[in-house]
Amino acid sequence: MAILGLQGVRGGVGTTSLTAALAWALQILGENVLVIDASPDNLLRMSFNVDFVHQGGWARSLLDGQDWRDAGLRYTSQLDLLPFGQLTAQERENPQSWQETLGEIGSAIQALKASGRYSWILLDLPYGASPLTRQLVSLCDHTLAVARVDANCHIRLHQQALPAGAHILINDLR
Repeated sequence: MAILGLQGVRGGVGTTSLTAALAWALQILGENVLVIDASPDNLLRMSFNVDFVHQGGWARSLLDGQDWRDAGLRYTSQLDLLPFGQLTAQERENPQSWQETLGEIGSAIQALKASGRYSWILLDLPYGASPLTRQLVSLCDHTLAVARVDANCHIRLHQQALPAGAHILINDLR
């Protein structure tokens, strides 16, 4: 059982697509996989044919005082998806108001790991270092920092700290 976090050094480097592709590849190999969208953009669900108007997710459930487990979606017999859920415009403008509430997912992820139900838990992490993102990174056994071969990513690799022990994964190398 491993928790693997994938985090772009900036937006637009393909982290969400890589997370979805890795989840799919692992389940093809017979592994049980839970893929969790930890990004407020809530885009991972689109890689798994979840209807665009679907607003549910673990974060939306926690913010609404509901059970986050009800937000899980079975994609195949070996691949489960936990979308982030849609935030309201007010919530998006004031992330400090929900960071602490969403921190409850950390203990849930630890419990899922301890249960042994999944061989892999993949976290699609947003770029940046919000309190929630830092908490989730601390749960990861390994973290992949996704970058592209461009000046923007090159500069960011020198200016911003990567999570301890992170491995750099170069995406879209041609």
